[in-house]
Amino acid sequence: MVNLYAFIKEADTFRKLEVNDLLFVEYTCMQEETKFGIWSDSNYFAFITSGKKMWRSIYHNYEADKGDILFIKKGANLTHQFFEDEFCAIFFFLPDDFIQSFLKKNSFLLDANQKNLSSQDAVLRVEPDALLQSYGQSIVSYLTMPQRLDPKLVTLKFEELLMHLCTQPSHESLRDYFI
Repeated sequence: MVNLYAFIKEADTFRKLEVNDLLFVEYTCMQEETKFGIWSDSNYFAFITSGKKMWRSIYHNYEADKGDILFIKKGANLTHQFFEDEFCAIFFFLPDDFIQSFLKKNSFLLDANQKNLSSQDAVLRVEPDALLQSYGQSIVSYLTMPQRLDPKLVTLKFEELLMHLCTQPSHESLRDYFI
């Protein structure tokens, strides 16, 4: 089983932006195995830009195609690779301490009614909307910039994503998990 976060952080083959433990990366799957075990000690989003992949949790299989967005909770998963098209995604790794800091800074989000979290799976499907799609495209443009970006800007991009997701009723289960 491969530590996905550590593997990507150490690899020189991916375009990425890093600030402390925050990590944006343009991931191109180079695995030749059909089934592959991964784990991560950070939660992460997968914005699928091409190809197809399946994440398997204890309860369900989550197929993801171009345009889909998944949130994968920290821990272990099995993935299934499809080889019709090359799989590419933008991964956003969010450590727990960053989420906690964000919620402290935006304490009004803590007033929301929480649902029962015990029924949540290790993978959550995020409904893409116009803002999330343009957000993903903005990260791609950041990843292609030749100059190094200010770390504060990168941090703000992570906060922007969390703020959007935590304030939209359609992403209630994700906000509840963060809280």
